[in-house]
Amino acid sequence: MIIHDMPVGRFKGERLFVLTEQFRVYSDVLQVWFTIPAGFTCDLETMLFIRGLCREGGLIHDYFSRIDSEPIVTQKVAANVYRETLQYFGHPAWKVSIKYWAVRFAAGYFHKKKVLDA
Repeated sequence: MIIHDMPVGRFKGERLFVLTEQFRVYSDVLQVWFTIPAGFTCDLETMLFIRGLCREGGLIHDYFSRIDSEPIVTQKVAANVYRETLQYFGHPAWKVSIKYWAVRFAAGYFHKKKVLDA
């Protein structure tokens, strides 16, 4: 994984994060560069036991959870890229494992919104 620049944005209220500049990343899992556009709004890591531990991981996973991300991926692939991000930032293996399985099998959120939906 290569993070081109750290994400730049602002919080809208207490829980929503809005990118104010595009965020560019290379994923070894996907073997492509992808760009999350400015204006992308997400809640980062929202599950109580993983909230806020890796802003970049939450941002990237939320992006790939959208129905029109580029590229469009499955829930499993989105979870794999999330795990890749957590490992890139040096999170301990036990946290990576818990967080990976949490997003891998969580129900009801995947491909419900478009990239630029709030």
